[in-house]
Amino acid sequence: MGHKLSPRLLQEIGRVTLFATLVEQEIALCAAVLLNKRSTSVAQVFLAQLNWRQSVDIADALGQRRFKVEELSRFRDLLARAERLTEMRNKFVHSHWGWMEARFSRVKAVRMKFYAKKKKGLKIDIEFMTIGDVKRIADELESLLIDLQTFLEAKFGYVEP
Repeated sequence: MGHKLSPRLLQEIGRVTLFATLVEQEIALCAAVLLNKRSTSVAQVFLAQLNWRQSVDIADALGQRRFKVEELSRFRDLLARAERLTEMRNKFVHSHWGWMEARFSRVKAVRMKFYAKKKKGLKIDIEFMTIGDVKRIADELESLLIDLQTFLEAKFGYVEP
């Protein structure tokens, strides 16, 4: 396994990271609007100290109070997509990467994540991916970002971040 990674792979990992960050910011903005639409900057002071999990929980809880049933269902679907894709982003960012040329197939990236647990010892998670696999995840994150922005704008109009 080589250590020189394809520039295209690095570009797609960068897109995953960028769009995941923008999705997180959009969910925090949505929580801020749900908390106080007239002054999102005041709400953001409070929300800035929350981690990802807390932001999602707060956004969901506020959505339960502010959205109609259909809107809440749509919002929860968006949050579920965000959670699934953010988990993938975390795997990407916190993994070791290598490059492998398989004998009878396309060149693939190798993602390795090492875990050490007291009771289970060392575990290695290995996943072979093509650049296309990583690109699809980046594209899903970009699509989710657009869907979140569309949802927020349809519900509240344009909101200054």
